[in-house]
Amino acid sequence: MMGTPVVFAPKKTAEKVIDVSEGRAASAFDQYRLLLGDVGNDEFQRVSSNSSFASQFYFGLHAVNGSYERTTVYINPTASTLANLTAISGSGGFERYDIRSAGNRTRVVAVSTNFSLIVDPENIR
Repeated sequence: MMGTPVVFAPKKTAEKVIDVSEGRAASAFDQYRLLLGDVGNDEFQRVSSNSSFASQFYFGLHAVNGSYERTTVYINPTASTLANLTAISGSGGFERYDIRSAGNRTRVVAVSTNFSLIVDPENIR
């Protein structure tokens, strides 16, 4: 099939791609629309819907002006996760630590020059 865009695939696959691109069918992205609504183009990204601390989780990391910025987004985070995120905000070590919650979605942006601090799994759960 030739057109704009060009889809080079078996007929059934091409039809499914066109259905999604024209809004006639749901895509895998649809289930993560709330999670990924305002995340940037991080150089490293991870999305999970199989965690014990939230129903959905996004982790993104990129370098910015000699520091590292980590964005984490949680859908339906557990109470202990929210408590940990709040406790971390007061523990220091970050140039910036911003928590914003709206409804069942919590977004955290942390900036640090210390790469190991910014990617420590204990800081994101």
